[in-house]
Amino acid sequence: GFVPGAGNSFNVLNYSLKDENPYPGVNYYRLKQTCFDADFHYSGIIALNSDLDGEISYYYNELDNVLVINKSNTAPVEAIELMDATGRLIYTSQMQNNLHQINTAELAKGFYFLQLHQLGQEYKYKIVLY
Repeated sequence: GFVPGAGNSFNVLNYSLKDENPYPGVNYYRLKQTCFDADFHYSGIIALNSDLDGEISYYYNELDNVLVINKSNTAPVEAIELMDATGRLIYTSQMQNNLHQINTAELAKGFYFLQLHQLGQEYKYKIVLY
């Protein structure tokens, strides 16, 4: 997709674009910012995975060292658990609103398991921190 820029600014400008037709499973995204002089820069790549018909999604932002969990439904997520590759619980919390962030700066790069508990169901995801 394409979003036109607003030009030069001394204020923070926010842009958004929704992927209306994501592929099933994991989708990878990055931004390309093109300047007026045709110079361009790419952002880091993020992986976004949707489940529950898009009601819960997550992505890892390697630049900010954060795992972001979003939910669009109104049902509460009773527990968020993050386990290392051996199954050891290293993080647990409740989701207080529709956005939850887990700081990953102190975690080693590698495989992790994210588990969400919502309405008596468990949803498990494999996460790669890189």
